[in-house]
Amino acid sequence: MSASETTTDAAPRREMRVRISNRAGFHLRAAALFAKRAAQFNCHIEVRVGQRHANGKGVMDLLTLGAAAGTEMLISATGGDAEDALAALRDLIQGNFEEKQ
Repeated sequence: MSASETTTDAAPRREMRVRISNRAGFHLRAAALFAKRAAQFNCHIEVRVGQRHANGKGVMDLLTLGAAAGTEMLISATGGDAEDALAALRDLIQGNFEEKQ
């Protein structure tokens, strides 16, 4: 996982790269947990896989990414609580979306 920071006049932007490690990939339950966790924060969250991008707070948007196991995602957050949001999402992903492997 790597993180970087960019600051604009309006709000700080943080980014991190993560790899989906659970066997089932970024399926419906995982996307729903991700969106629910992301919704706990005020910042804007975007997820990118290759050229595709999705609103991190929208389950259907996230599913369009088609992120299978092993896929690398770039997650960016813009706003005052961006760092906390990325930390929470990183923990969720590293914890395999609360699934037993």
